Amino acid sequence: MLASQRQCSVSFLHAGVISDVAMGNESVKAGQYEEPELPQGVLEVRVSVYKLKLTGMGVLDELGSGMLGAYHSGLVVAGEEWSFGGHDQEGISGVYTAIPEMNEEYSFYDRLVMGTVEMTKRQVQAEILNLAANPRWAGISYELTQRNCNHFASDACWLLLKKRPPEWINKTADGIAQQSRVSYSYTQSSIDALYAYNVAITPDKSISHVYGEVPGETAFKGTFQTTFNIAWEQGWEKGKHRIQECPESVDREEVKLQVETSALAFAAEAAEAAAWAVAGGARRARSVRDELVSSGRPGLVAWDEAWKNASAPLVAQWREAAVNGTLKLSQITKPNPGEGMPSAARLNDGELRRMQQVENALAIATQAAEQAASEADLATSADPSLEGYHQ
Repeated sequence: MLASQRQCSVSFLHAGVISDVAMGNESVKAGQYEEPELPQGVLEVRVSVYKLKLTGMGVLDELGSGMLGAYHSGLVVAGEEWSFGGHDQEGISGVYTAIPEMNEEYSFYDRLVMGTVEMTKRQVQAEILNLAANPRWAGISYELTQRNCNHFASDACWLLLKKRPPEWINKTADGIAQQSRVSYSYTQSSIDALYAYNVAITPDKSISHVYGEVPGETAFKGTFQTTFNIAWEQGWEKGKHRIQECPESVDREEVKLQVETSALAFAAEAAEAAAWAVAGGARRARSVRDELVSSGRPGLVAWDEAWKNASAPLVAQWREAAVNGTLKLSQITKPNPGEGMPSAARLNDGELRRMQQVENALAIATQAAEQAASEADLATSADPSLEGYHQ
């Protein structure tokens, strides 16, 4: 069954960024188009693009909708305009038909002739009704950014012509939807990775009853986030050429999904690899710092500052290696239960190099602490009242 009720579906261009299309097309008038004479059994396929009625006042609607780039679209073929909208009726499609270019819920804006198809009207109706029967296009499945009218018009156009309408019609909705998927992927992968880390570091405790920070946890979380974001952005940018260069016979939406899925999977793996490497160094540094605190010797502030400066380049280097694919999660040796850092005998060459880098940075920090302690001793000797003042 087709929908008897539906709601608006829109696409918003970024505020302040107006394409040539969004400036308006005064020469295009609704219902004043005459299809060309075509041979029997050949039908023209086009897309009707509408602006939203935002205020109910014509002039403001045209201005506001044009500035926002708010669009609805429907596929026109064989004298019918097919659109998709949302409703709350179970088991009923959200696909409906209207008189071409005369959908009263919107303000007609433009028509885009997409091509021709060798089919009869009955065959076209059967194809689109079959598409409409898919649960994906049920009215209750409507979603403003992930599954709206423009997505349906695009899928219907691909069904008939193996060609999709221009991306500007739904550009921002697709962008927002992708951002949502990236955020979800990051959240899920970071939760899973941190859980695995906590279990490895504190195997004798229930994660829900660990009080205080697990050693290296802050470094793990911070590194995971920054590495994930960098790896995702680089992976997506590198993969865009596949979308741009795909042949006309290949669905660019499928290619886009493949590129996105691959980039997100790599981002999660790279982020976890970098996080484990950095957290290992953080655990080692914590143990050295704890020894300094226990000794009661001054110089802790100097140690902290020196360690921060000496370790920052290492974090950047390991993160870059993970993003470039030269540092992989499979190359990370997880610690045995109760083990702060894996024993040297268990480490591969890359891990041994990173361990030596950490020790070099710790040596710099220790030297800074000793220098500060010596200066404190001299100051105290000169003025006993400063005893205990220096840190």
